[in-house]
Amino acid sequence: MKRLLAEGEVPRTSLIAAVAIILLANLFAILHGVRNRLGPVDAEVTLTRRELWHLHRPASDDDSGVTLRLNWTDPNSFFPPVSTDNPLIWLDRSKLTALGFDCRMDPSSKDAGSFYQRQQPRQVYAAFEFNGRTWRAWVASNARAAAEQKSEQKDPARVFPYMGNTKDQSRLIAIDADLNPDTLRARHPDRQSVIIVPAVVAMSLDYYSGNPNPPRPPRILGRIQQIQTSIHVPRPYSDGFRNPHIDEQGPDNPDGTYRVKLRYGASHEPWVAGVEFISK
Repeated sequence: MKRLLAEGEVPRTSLIAAVAIILLANLFAILHGVRNRLGPVDAEVTLTRRELWHLHRPASDDDSGVTLRLNWTDPNSFFPPVSTDNPLIWLDRSKLTALGFDCRMDPSSKDAGSFYQRQQPRQVYAAFEFNGRTWRAWVASNARAAAEQKSEQKDPARVFPYMGNTKDQSRLIAIDADLNPDTLRARHPDRQSVIIVPAVVAMSLDYYSGNPNPPRPPRILGRIQQIQTSIHVPRPYSDGFRNPHIDEQGPDNPDGTYRVKLRYGASHEPWVAGVEFISK
């Protein structure tokens, strides 16, 4: 004889199915994490506060873990509003074509705007270099652009304050992308300074918003739209982040008071392998 369900009561089979889904999801996450750490480490890099921002939690949160946010620099999406082109822009028309985007239409065509608006972001693998030759070239390029802007602007109020200011900027900079992570690693074999991660790349039509003189035709540019940015720091590594002064910076410690060693595994995903706390 069937029992009638009371108002608001959930059938037992539905509860069992819901629990099973949760258990399977957790099991999949565990297996995925184990697979990522099996085999040789793809990359190991030590980053500072400039690249890993500490996300504060309320005092009432009793979770023993800490979350850091990965911050990076993408020269493709940060072009100075001056007449000089950024020589470090590499996500151009030819690279986007190699990544599978349809770039056959001339950017100067009257239909180019609507054509390129329909281009959907794509899943790729991106390479990021930490504090290397590309970063130093980016700092120099940014300084030149800032000087050029100041010389062109008679009104100091119109000078962009961020131009030339790279002392607090992340030194983890995007340098390349490919559909195949092994091909990308072959081009960038330094595993101590270059990480390879899954990424989402988007493209757009750039009309040179800086009003260059003489005027230039539109161009196709891409940008790194998304990578994994949430880094979980488990205990015991997370204990030192309880210090209320952990995020302080100063002339003697521009990189902050901590360094975090990240390892990237077979799935090109990170885990924390060590944390060093530096006294002021």
